[in-house]
Amino acid sequence: MKTQQHTSASPIARLLSLFGAILLAGSLLSVSGARVPAEAALGTIGTPDYLGDAESFAVVAGTEITNAFGLGPAETVVDGDMAVSPGTVVTGFGTAQGVNDGTTYTGPTGTAAAAKLDADAAWTNVDSYGTATPLAGAELGGQNLGPGVYTPPGIANFGLTGTLTLTGDWDDIFVFKSPSFSTANDSVVVLNGANPCNIYWRINESAALGANTTFVGTLLAGTSITVGSETDVEGRLFAGTGNVTLIHDQIATPTCLTAPSDGDGAGGGPDGGAASGSELADTGVAGLPVIALGSAALVVLLGAALAARGRRSTLS
Repeated sequence: MKTQQHTSASPIARLLSLFGAILLAGSLLSVSGARVPAEAALGTIGTPDYLGDAESFAVVAGTEITNAFGLGPAETVVDGDMAVSPGTVVTGFGTAQGVNDGTTYTGPTGTAAAAKLDADAAWTNVDSYGTATPLAGAELGGQNLGPGVYTPPGIANFGLTGTLTLTGDWDDIFVFKSPSFSTANDSVVVLNGANPCNIYWRINESAALGANTTFVGTLLAGTSITVGSETDVEGRLFAGTGNVTLIHDQIATPTCLTAPSDGDGAGGGPDGGAASGSELADTGVAGLPVIALGSAALVVLLGAALAARGRRSTLS
């Protein structure tokens, strides 16, 4: 006659079951859609979510945004949100000479603070992107440059007089890093296939765009940004500790290029390209959490199988 002996599972089986249960619980939390705050980790440079909570903003400043309107040919129009943080001063808008087509946020907390935090994070992160290529001269006018990270020679500052052409593809990255930066009047940044969303100007201190300039890219200045009259910007103006000053200007967040729709990499992201990992994570169906969930379930099943085998082996 066989007598069943009631014995506990082996230590290995118990450990596997415990580990699997913990992993499974963590995976379920990941899949639930909980989002890591943008200030903790921005997206990858070149992806639609790279700027985090600052993505929808055309102008961000630390102390003040000023539209120094006066007699002139046109009003200042900002097509995108604006934020000042920790400051609260925005002047020259809501008048015949200043229009914000987005929403204006101010103050040391809330939406303004979140946008400013991620704008500052981009200023920091762009500085460590890629390997810099020092150019032979600091003057960018008259050059045709491909994708890359560019710095001026020695302790010089980048300047632009005339036309700078940027030649690339929709997914190429352009980064210009300089202690300070200025453009002469009537200067132009021309794109030859490059993506305006993937152009970053990372400036240690202040930047000044001359009058009648056509500028493209996200301008990240550590201190302040001054824009001359009748300048068009397709991009963003993010100032660190100081202010942003405008006058009769047109500022608009950029229109991003996406992967071609001929089968060469087009996907289902919100801008037509393949969805990035962070986008998937925000929907609660990220690939990695799903993989972790499956792995956790497998570990639990393995532990249960070993426990059952241990019980069967004790039958006599």
